Amino acid sequence: EGARDVKSDADNSIYLVMEYFDRSLEDLLRKPSLITQEIADKIFYELSCALDFLRTANVVHRDIKPSSIQLTADYRVKLCDLGMTCISTPNTIRSVDNMSKDEISEELNQTILKRREAAENMSHLTTTRPYRSPEVILLEEYDFAIDIWAAGCTMYEVFAACSHQKEKPKVLFSTVNSYDSSSSAEANQPHLRSILHTLGFQTREDLGFISNPLSLVFLQSQQKAIQKQKMRQYLPNTP
Repeated sequence: EGARDVKSDADNSIYLVMEYFDRSLEDLLRKPSLITQEIADKIFYELSCALDFLRTANVVHRDIKPSSIQLTADYRVKLCDLGMTCISTPNTIRSVDNMSKDEISEELNQTILKRREAAENMSHLTTTRPYRSPEVILLEEYDFAIDIWAAGCTMYEVFAACSHQKEKPKVLFSTVNSYDSSSSAEANQPHLRSILHTLGFQTREDLGFISNPLSLVFLQSQQKAIQKQKMRQYLPNTP
């Protein structure tokens, strides 16, 4: 459904005729009184479907934000701004049944090489700043999860607009605006701390999925200075 037509002129310039959208999600957020719970739920569903489609194609969008989400008149979502997309190499190898040791070794070596090449091609100059995930901020390897993070930040704004309906909602992690992509991971840790304070105190069960011992030590050290709070305070009127 992308290009509707292809035209050229005497100068051999090529023009792609694309589907027309008269507004983006960013435009809609400037008029929060128009966003009902039903509309917010539909945008959430449509965006989730779009991200699932990209995931099945091993594509990471890397720049999910309100202005990259176009809306039809009936609030169907169309993702645009695909200039930063990249292909993510699946972290899987074929079955080792009936394979010799040499074949298994070669398969593993090829998988490692593919992952290294993919990591080299995945720049950390991704995602508009307030929507950057912790792994991008810390200059670590990332995957489809960064799109989910950015989509979550985006949908917060949609549900906040639905909840308050007075003025354009603020971005959830606005302090990440000052993120410096040229800095070291250590220099950018204050932005991670800002995210942690916004999310609030995390219990041991909340941190149970973390397998990296150094990451766990860092997060636990930050918990001492974080107040217990609930995300509900940011969206008081949302079901």
